[in-house]
Amino acid sequence: MIYIRYQGTVYRPPSEFDSLIIQATIGCPHNKCSFCNMYSERHFRIRSLEEIMKDLEIGKCQSGKDIESIFFGDGNTILMKTKDLLKLLDYCKELLRE
Repeated sequence: MIYIRYQGTVYRPPSEFDSLIIQATIGCPHNKCSFCNMYSERHFRIRSLEEIMKDLEIGKCQSGKDIESIFFGDGNTILMKTKDLLKLLDYCKELLRE
C-alpha cells in the first residue's frame, strides 16, 4: 500500500490492499451518522486537481513497480465535479501508460 500526503487515518477496503491510495476528498460531506466516526476529526473538502495529480506523480515514482490500481480515498470522491473527475481519470490513464 502506498499513499501520499494523506490527512488523518487511512480507511480503505481490504480489496484495495495493493492500490496506490490518493486522497481526492478529505473527510465526509455528511459526517453525522450515529454509527460512524471515521472522519469526525476533519471537515469535508475536495482537494484541487493539481494536488491530486501531484500525489499521483509522487506515488508513481515512489512505488518502484507498475501501478495496477488506484483508490481515491475518504468520504465521497464522486462529489467532485464530473468534468474534474473525468480529467482526473484521463490523467490516471495517461500516467499509468508511461
